[in-house]
Amino acid sequence: MVDDKYIFQMSGIKSNSQKRQLLQGIRLLGGRYIGGSDYKEATTHLIVQKALASEKFLAACAGGKWIVTPEFVLDSVNQMSWLPEASYEFNLTAQTPEIPNPLKTWRERVANSTVSGAFQDWVVLVDIDDPTRRSMFVRILKAGRAVVYTDWPKSNAVTHVLFKNTSDERAEKCGIPCYKVSYVAKHLFGHVCSELNWSCNLESFNGKESCESAAQVAAAAAAALTEESMDVTDDFSHKELEEMFKEYIVIMEKRKKMLLTVPEFYSYYTPNLPVQIPVSDFSNVQSLVECAFFPQALEEILGSLQPGVKPPALLLQQLMQHTLHGDAKPLYLSMFITVLHSVLRNNPTWGSPGHTKYFLQVLQCPECKGGLWSLLETSVRVCLANGPTCHSLPSPPSTELFRLHCNLHEFFLRLFQLELHAASSGRSPGSSRASVLYSTFWNIWEKSTLTSRAVQQLCMLLIKTVLCAFNSTQEWRLGMSVTLQEILCVVVEFWAQEHSPLNSSLVEKGFKDLAEHIAILCQDLHCDMLKEVIPAIRSTRLRMFTADAIYRNICCSRGLLLSSEPLCLRKIVSTYLKALGNLCERGSVQTLKGQNDRTEMNQPSTSSTAHVPGSE
Repeated sequence: MVDDKYIFQMSGIKSNSQKRQLLQGIRLLGGRYIGGSDYKEATTHLIVQKALASEKFLAACAGGKWIVTPEFVLDSVNQMSWLPEASYEFNLTAQTPEIPNPLKTWRERVANSTVSGAFQDWVVLVDIDDPTRRSMFVRILKAGRAVVYTDWPKSNAVTHVLFKNTSDERAEKCGIPCYKVSYVAKHLFGHVCSELNWSCNLESFNGKESCESAAQVAAAAAAALTEESMDVTDDFSHKELEEMFKEYIVIMEKRKKMLLTVPEFYSYYTPNLPVQIPVSDFSNVQSLVECAFFPQALEEILGSLQPGVKPPALLLQQLMQHTLHGDAKPLYLSMFITVLHSVLRNNPTWGSPGHTKYFLQVLQCPECKGGLWSLLETSVRVCLANGPTCHSLPSPPSTELFRLHCNLHEFFLRLFQLELHAASSGRSPGSSRASVLYSTFWNIWEKSTLTSRAVQQLCMLLIKTVLCAFNSTQEWRLGMSVTLQEILCVVVEFWAQEHSPLNSSLVEKGFKDLAEHIAILCQDLHCDMLKEVIPAIRSTRLRMFTADAIYRNICCSRGLLLSSEPLCLRKIVSTYLKALGNLCERGSVQTLKGQNDRTEMNQPSTSSTAHVPGSE
């Protein structure tokens, strides 16, 4: 059972092995662990190894929280129960025992209700331009129960103005004291600041600070905020976390409905990439994965993503492996798909060979590493329970795993749609063959043909999916069928767009060849099933050629030969209608070995003529 009296955060713990040990100990004793680089109000204990100018350290002191060393958790684990904290409280004045420990002083004053926080009765205007730093100091001040404003309030009297470089002229005119950001640390720690080695010697304050660099404490705090390993939520109340993600998913679904067309949705996936890509440390995520804290690892990744930032491909492969093997919880599965979309939003593949290569590394079976098509094929076969997969997978799959695969298909579709739109709108510089879609469905020897091996297999899976969804009442089966139909449409249109400016006859031949292949796949289907399969083809051109190919096969099986002229309205009216009339009047023809009973329908102005040729 989770104990709300022991809710932890960490600050400055750099060792992955030590962090892993602490996380396991907290969980073992029933505590909760809140992560992220921001201080959380629910925290009761902060674990540190040394004094540091971080947001968590300052805020925990201001809020009167326990600030303890790692030994508090480790020794408690050895005793299998939480020990008294007093022996493990971090001491800022260990070298000068005659000076009271400020951390203990503020904690005791808050505990006995002398004050509600270190900044009680403060009404502070935070006049800092940098939004990240401003938010950090707002959280620190609120942790100490200050009333905080970032703009001049209309009614409340301001008692302090906190600034970084230049004091507020309006405050000076009104006689309101203005303080540099380092005053926050001075108020908390007093003369002990000089012992903290924070490059700031804070003496008594009388309007000016005798500080070598008054902003250095704030700079150190901001640096610690940035450099500190991104801790994650182990147990921030699973119920609260689940509700948060449910709300997020609902918002995303509403956005999808509002952004119905790809061109509008394209802008959502096109960030303004910075000139210099920020560097993010994912070592903590790796340690969480090694400890099997998979949901926390995903949350950590989501918190670190920004334009240009990519988690290591190997790390996502490890998370993919856990995702596909059926042991993950529904919340984790939903979070994993969210991470994929977030990574794509911040690192679009169009016009970036590096991002294309990255997604080709990530989007493949973690065990077989056969590429994106192998992963998509395996995923569809798992849902169909049909045919071999690249390696053994959970059987039978759960409903949640089915939904995961459907969501994975939808992610592939979104990626392909955006690459098609980028290529067609000219937003993707260079060859469109440097794309995930092209690399998935064509290799170097198949580039001039539409009927590549992967495209042929996609058609086969599509037909099986349509047949599977035909008599099914399960909504996810219908959804998977629609997604595969859309994928095939994007694939053929992408290929046609690539080749049509160069050779239109090659494009027409490609459509005819693929249509013939689909017709062969459909030759044993009942006419009721054909009524489902053919309209399901979303590409208008491919649907037209496929209907023509299937109709030709029907006519040939009935002994009718159609003219070879190109498909056009004249041919449909003058030739196909007559062939339909013959098909309605004739039953199937029994054919002897060496004989064919054929009716030629190649002259629109003459009636059809039946003849039996001699033996060949």
